Amino acid sequence: MEIYQIPLVLLLTILSANAQTSSDETLAVVNDYLLPTSVVPIHYDIKLIPYLDDDNFTFDGEVNIKVRAEEVTDVITLHQNDTIIEESTVTVTDLMTNINLIIVNQTYEALYHFYRLHLEENLQVGREYEINIKYKGYLRDDMQGLFKSSYTTSDGETRWLAATHFQPCRARRAFPSFDEPALKATFRVSIARTANRHALSNMPVVNMTGPDPDNGGYIWDHFKETPMPLSTYLMAFIVSDFTNLTTDNYLSLWQRQEAISQAEYSASISLPLLRALEDYTDLHFFLPKMDEVAVPDYQSGATEQWGLVTYRQSRTGHFHMSSLVRPQLDSYCEDCGPTVLRPCSNRVFLDCFKSVVQKSWSRQSSMVGIQS
Repeated sequence: MEIYQIPLVLLLTILSANAQTSSDETLAVVNDYLLPTSVVPIHYDIKLIPYLDDDNFTFDGEVNIKVRAEEVTDVITLHQNDTIIEESTVTVTDLMTNINLIIVNQTYEALYHFYRLHLEENLQVGREYEINIKYKGYLRDDMQGLFKSSYTTSDGETRWLAATHFQPCRARRAFPSFDEPALKATFRVSIARTANRHALSNMPVVNMTGPDPDNGGYIWDHFKETPMPLSTYLMAFIVSDFTNLTTDNYLSLWQRQEAISQAEYSASISLPLLRALEDYTDLHFFLPKMDEVAVPDYQSGATEQWGLVTYRQSRTGHFHMSSLVRPQLDSYCEDCGPTVLRPCSNRVFLDCFKSVVQKSWSRQSSMVGIQS
């Protein structure tokens, strides 16, 4: 018996050492994809102009990012993907002196989506700076980042809209950013649109300006600043000609005009679900509004963003039932529940609490019990 114990101990020791080495190597690889911690975001001001007509399908953007230096460094690293930065217009301003720092070089590392600003002098620890970046992007049809979608009316007309899907790390395709969940900041958003469309974001519209003669007569919707810091992937933007099904000033469900009747069930359960979850958790969802939008082409069944939940259109569809079939509601809902009720309850719950508890790349398991 003892003859075999020594080789077994050696084997276990070797396997343990190999496992530790493998774990360390994996962690090292993961860390390569994380941003340096020398600079952290505080606030974003974002301006977007999506072009949905004349087969353009691009967008212009501008972002001002207020940051704070946590370490002495002469390099600012943030995320950028599938956008074209107007490098000659990029500025970094010391907010204490209001002086623009000299940028000696700008580099991009495609593997990690790292966009780096190399400065002539070091940033000072504790001091705040503002980065201004103008850029152009593409409204692609891959349902990632800021993308284009469409639907066809009964008359055969194609209507175009813009929507977002930023999970897990695709906000960088809509605006250069510190695109990691732990790097939260407050946001203020402005979106330009044509007169026949409206814009939605996480917060309500504060005011509208325009028509803007410098941007084709577009109207600007300016949204209220978020009351607390958010992860970048929880931001969302919609530009469409959808119709609001509800008359409630707090919760709105948006759907294309010809499919309104299919979403009546979703509209009827969303607010009661929210109130029930508030009662159950004794936590109040304190945002001033919640929008739910049925997007024709959407990668996920549904995605929760704070104040703006997006669904694949089929997940909000529940055809109207007359009083003749209403008694069969319970048996019918055995089929409709997983496709309508569950995603609604799931996303309402996560919309309420995800931004409060989410700190890093971890996923939530709390919804498993709640949605049941």
